[in-house]
Amino acid sequence: MIELDGNGRFLLSKRKLQFASIKQDVRLLAVDDHIEVWDKDTCEAALSDNSTLGIDLQNAMSYD
Repeated sequence: MIELDGNGRFLLSKRKLQFASIKQDVRLLAVDDHIEVWDKDTCEAALSDNSTLGIDLQNAMSYD
């Protein structure tokens, strides 16, 4: 769980920013019951690569 500051913001440590390769611009993605924070360029590259989209969707939809 993330705590918000007095202005309703959440802060990410430098270690987490480096781990996620976040430089400046971010994208927030809602996934099930959580939010993922992605580097803008990394996120756009991952979403634009639809070569495995069918397999990824099939895996996401299976409840095994």
